[in-house]
Amino acid sequence: MIKDKDFEDFSRHPVNWRQALEPNGPLKKNVLEKIKKQLAADPWRWQREMEAEWSEDDSCWLPQSLIGQCQDSMLEIRVIDKRHSFWVVN
Repeated sequence: MIKDKDFEDFSRHPVNWRQALEPNGPLKKNVLEKIKKQLAADPWRWQREMEAEWSEDDSCWLPQSLIGQCQDSMLEIRVIDKRHSFWVVN
């Protein structure tokens, strides 16, 4: 969604925990400490949710770097019928 042209009219404001911390943002220090404890065992979740960064999960089957090598910007979706759509190259 963040790079989809259909959503270009939406504003995007990634904010990490440092930017959200009081007095600049609504995040209170005591709440931050609770969140740190809650996410201590899951560094990937901390990275996604609190650092506002994309993260690779250790348990993923295919890494994003491999998936990215398989993407082709020349592909487009064509709806063949109402039940099926396919990626095709023009």
